[in-house]
Amino acid sequence: MTLFYLTAFLVLALDQITKQGILFYVSRRGILPQEYLTSGNHLIDLAYAFNPGAAFSLFPYQQKMFIIITLIALSGILFYLYHSHDRRFMIRLSLALISGGALGNLVDRIHYGVVIDFIDIHWKEAYHFPTFNFADVAICTGVGLLILHTIKSSFSEEDVSVPIDKTEII
Repeated sequence: MTLFYLTAFLVLALDQITKQGILFYVSRRGILPQEYLTSGNHLIDLAYAFNPGAAFSLFPYQQKMFIIITLIALSGILFYLYHSHDRRFMIRLSLALISGGALGNLVDRIHYGVVIDFIDIHWKEAYHFPTFNFADVAICTGVGLLILHTIKSSFSEEDVSVPIDKTEII
């Protein structure tokens, strides 16, 4: 459980420190939400954005619902970890990344009523990914690792079929 708590805490801390850094920077320069902090001409830029919804700004301004869903999900993860005999490293790491990211966005929702996003990926005018933050990266990484681990485990399970008794065939 130490790895779980340490990883979740580090994700939460990194997320909140970077968001506070962005908020400090924009407050000193009078930058408004949806404005770039860097040139806006790079593949990856820093931007200042509020996300009032879930991923990709779905279901905007449903903060109470998101807070409740996050608390239920975190409770489910902790329940699983305490009651499961599953000690696989990748499962615990994945759940820690998801939990730390969920906590980072939960803090924003409770404190600001929105999630602070600042990483902006785009390719000229051809492609623009929604702005995101380190909590989002941790959640997506955790989910991705969980999926990869599940796929890998399904292919590497040993065949548990019962050997055929050759005397019964005759």
